[in-house]
Amino acid sequence: MKLSKYFILLVCFVLVACTENLFSTTADKTSDEAKMYAAQMYLDEANWDKAIESIGSLSSTAQATRDAKEILISAYSAKCGFNFINFIQSLGSMGSAKLFAFLLNAFPDAELVNNTACVNAETQLKALVAAHTATAIDHLKFVLLGMAKIGSILNYKLANASNTFNNAKDPCSAGDITNAEVDQLVTGFALIVTHIAEAALDGFDATSMTTICTTLVSYGLTDICAMTSTASVTSGARCAMRSLMNESSAIGLAKCTGDVSTCVCTC
Repeated sequence: MKLSKYFILLVCFVLVACTENLFSTTADKTSDEAKMYAAQMYLDEANWDKAIESIGSLSSTAQATRDAKEILISAYSAKCGFNFINFIQSLGSMGSAKLFAFLLNAFPDAELVNNTACVNAETQLKALVAAHTATAIDHLKFVLLGMAKIGSILNYKLANASNTFNNAKDPCSAGDITNAEVDQLVTGFALIVTHIAEAALDGFDATSMTTICTTLVSYGLTDICAMTSTASVTSGARCAMRSLMNESSAIGLAKCTGDVSTCVCTC
């Protein structure tokens, strides 16, 4: 994996283009331009909440611009739990680790606030590409947010104190991970599959990820690869995702030993 490329993309993800300070001490601090500048400064200072607050105070027209959306997405993504540099470096050394186990470990000590921020970042990114032409960086953001959402939820609900899978937990059980949380896992996975080709993320190709969904269908389970909205997630999709978490041969947490056909959850 070429980490140099990831660090270039990382800069694009974490930082919105630097804004020159054109405001004097007597400038109107209530203007959209001044508030945008303040939001960028808060983002640079890692003050995510103030950056979000500043964008929220903009006029509706200014809030709809790509620059405003980029700041909002960056702030929510940071609150989502990314340590970007550590994550990119660990992604480069993922090796043979299964995807879900890797992501669970990559977002240590996650809390509910992380999960909510991931969803907020995703919502804002979808609004951005609905209004503006999607770029390669936008596609990369979708993939990384999909991973972040999966990792933060898995860690929050199924990890032990060492941030590895807690084998006392059962991915098939709604008592250990709720249907609403599984819905977010489905959409996170679908975001990865949908945007991976355009993101050009080394080590994750669209064909191998889509093959997982083909495999689900071959075993009589639901294809989840296009379900990027929670409104589209069915009970069959939840069962398919629980089974993917359960298995040990492809991307799962290995609660059950075997492929998804052996480890199908009773839903």
